Amino acid sequence: FNTFPLLVKILDANDRLSVQVHPDDALAAIRHDGSKGKTEMWYVVDAKEDAKLLSGFATPVTKQQYNEMSAAQIVDALKEYKISQGDMFYLPAGTIHSIGAGAFIAEIQQSSDITYRIYDFNRKDKDGKYREYLVKKIFGKIIPSKYSITNGFVIDSDNNISKEMGDALLKGTGALILKE
Repeated sequence: FNTFPLLVKILDANDRLSVQVHPDDALAAIRHDGSKGKTEMWYVVDAKEDAKLLSGFATPVTKQQYNEMSAAQIVDALKEYKISQGDMFYLPAGTIHSIGAGAFIAEIQQSSDITYRIYDFNRKDKDGKYREYLVKKIFGKIIPSKYSITNGFVIDSDNNISKEMGDALLKGTGALILKE
């Protein structure tokens, strides 16, 4: 390997993190000089009682609707998940997401630093400037829903539950065959 293909991070979110999305390998290669995209998996190591994650849209969003939304409206349209210790979330590249305050997460991801920030809750950088948002540039790569794994069960955006798929993912098989 020129670059080790995985990166493991421990995230202790004292405040909510920015809403973002990462490109897949094909888009990253085109837009970022042959770089790799970023698929992630989150394991909830611990969580405060009110900790939440945002991932995917709560209901389908068309390109036209998306283009008419402000960054804050996009955040409001995301699906919110109350989390607890042991929950797992699979986030294929292109899944819009954010980690909420009070979440202590182990993040296993492709080794990539490409992030398209959609919203940062009006925080400023070290120079006092608002961080750049890429709201309108990335619609075609946002996946409108996602799968989560809770206590061994896969739950899709329609709250369909599959123990068989959860078992396959927990054993490390089947993760790449999930389809929307």
